[in-house]
Amino acid sequence: MELFFYKQLPYRIAIHYEKSYVENMDWDLFTSSPIKKYGQPIINDSIERLKSFSYDWADDETIVEISKGGELSSDKSRFIPFIYNVFYTDRLLRDKLERDTENETGKMKLSPNF
Repeated sequence: MELFFYKQLPYRIAIHYEKSYVENMDWDLFTSSPIKKYGQPIINDSIERLKSFSYDWADDETIVEISKGGELSSDKSRFIPFIYNVFYTDRLLRDKLERDTENETGKMKLSPNF
């Protein structure tokens, strides 16, 4: 688990589930509770470019992202995950951090809004 802070306030919580867990937990089962709670996610398929796939939900205050990272099989017919990640992000603090970072450096360093 990781915590990310902005001016001593936590704005993001990241929980990582490693390979031994992923091998025993089906993706559909892992994501079924959040889908029931939050509804249909935005699907972010970056398998070929970033070797990840995620479900994202966002409202005015919070961003929830559940992703799996892995690799493509040699024949590119299968995605083999080795990590699941869950991110809870306070959107208001993240946006303030991005504005402050952009003002300091002239460019954005964090991921864009969903």
